[in-house]
Amino acid sequence: MSPKGRSIYGEAVNGTALLFTVLRKGVIMRVSQHSGRAEGSAKHNDRSFMRDMLKAYKEVLAEEEKEAEKTGTKVDRAELWKTTCEVFEIDATHIDPDREHLNLFWSHDGNKDFAKSEREYYKKTYSADLERKNQAYLKKGHPESIRTIDDVLKNKKTAPEELLLAVGKMGETASSEIIQECFQDYIKEMLDWNNKNNRPMKLLNVAFHVNEDGVPHLHIRRSWHYKDKYGNLTLNQNKALENAGIELPDPNKKISRYNNRKITFDAMMRKKWLDICEKHGLKVEREPVVEKKRHQSVKDYKYSMQVEGAEKIINAVAKFVKSNTENLKVMTDRNAPSSKIVHAHSDFVKNANVLKDEITNLSTNIDLRELTDTLSSSLKSAETIRREAEKQSVSALV
Repeated sequence: MSPKGRSIYGEAVNGTALLFTVLRKGVIMRVSQHSGRAEGSAKHNDRSFMRDMLKAYKEVLAEEEKEAEKTGTKVDRAELWKTTCEVFEIDATHIDPDREHLNLFWSHDGNKDFAKSEREYYKKTYSADLERKNQAYLKKGHPESIRTIDDVLKNKKTAPEELLLAVGKMGETASSEIIQECFQDYIKEMLDWNNKNNRPMKLLNVAFHVNEDGVPHLHIRRSWHYKDKYGNLTLNQNKALENAGIELPDPNKKISRYNNRKITFDAMMRKKWLDICEKHGLKVEREPVVEKKRHQSVKDYKYSMQVEGAEKIINAVAKFVKSNTENLKVMTDRNAPSSKIVHAHSDFVKNANVLKDEITNLSTNIDLRELTDTLSSSLKSAETIRREAEKQSVSALV
């Protein structure tokens, strides 16, 4: 698969989840752009993680289809794939194994194993710089700072950058032909820019997935480097972009998370991507729909959503505690009348269930299992108190 001759999806923006609205024939679609350091997985992209699964699935499917032909029945392929995933203990139910052959893969050296391909390139290209730095650490008496190629591949500052590109949402996307043309043009723009500006990036591999839930999408992995004063290629995104002539968003301010050359580069490539969409008949809104999440890494974006969800939960719990202070006092007062304890418990349970429902509604943003378990435990304790109060009430009547 040549990046110049096959479909390549859109462009990614410095770890951002930006959504651009696209109109075509009255259907509203979204162009999403995500990027981040080692956010993705080379093994996921080249599907090497599920090769044994696919082989087993096809073998069992062939056998079951022979039996089904004899009995005049049909094989439940979805159920068979689900069972295969369970046997291999890999969650891949969002992938359609019968359309796996439609996916496209490309790597800079033709290696179908993306992880091995990346490691070989890193070893061949960056070992000289790594060895020089390791020798310097030894001379300074810091052997603990010595790193290997595998360390470099895992480090978030030097790992390959991954771009995830997609258009539309499930059931609403552009035609396959238009998508092919748009991504082909985008890759050409990216490579042309790279060749004209000291080649600061290395395109490592590309995976075009069409058989997952949602819309067809593209994974692009690349590294950023520049030649240092020793003549070695060195991994450094900012320096690579600086040598390519990319300026800071605000040259008068220091480099920071919100003022770096990657922001400028992504804005430039985003404009090129949107221009390409328009050239192929897609009317694109230039302003991103989600503005406040700009320039966040995928990890930071997810973290911000966790924090936002946690803040809502804290407010809900605080409201619950405030409104149930008196109930809690009564329920923990063994000298309180039994009837009063039962009434307080009833009110407490009603409010607690309201809180539990609210927590459940927020569960998409944060893992709330521990908090929910704690609340359930509190409800059980309250139930125990209620039962004891009822026993006391019955004893008093007798």
